[in-house]
Amino acid sequence: MSRDTQLRYREAFFERQGVFASAVRGATRVAQATYSPTASVELQEQRWLACLACDAHQRGQCMACGCWTAPKIRLTSEQCPRDAWPEIAGSS
Repeated sequence: MSRDTQLRYREAFFERQGVFASAVRGATRVAQATYSPTASVELQEQRWLACLACDAHQRGQCMACGCWTAPKIRLTSEQCPRDAWPEIAGSS
């Protein structure tokens, strides 16, 4: 096998690994969203207002963690990386 062929195989292998890792991350997010309890409308509003007031929030995305805030505020399992969100009642 020539050196060029070996390099092409190696590049293809690492490209497939990257695609696989991306798919696993996406599937994990879907599973978390599917099976995680949804926050109440009031809690979502409080979280959204906290995000809007934060300097790390830009164009719908949190620059502190990289998440899109609209889906993140809906899940009770999620937390603000800057601890700006109100506590969920009954949790401690």
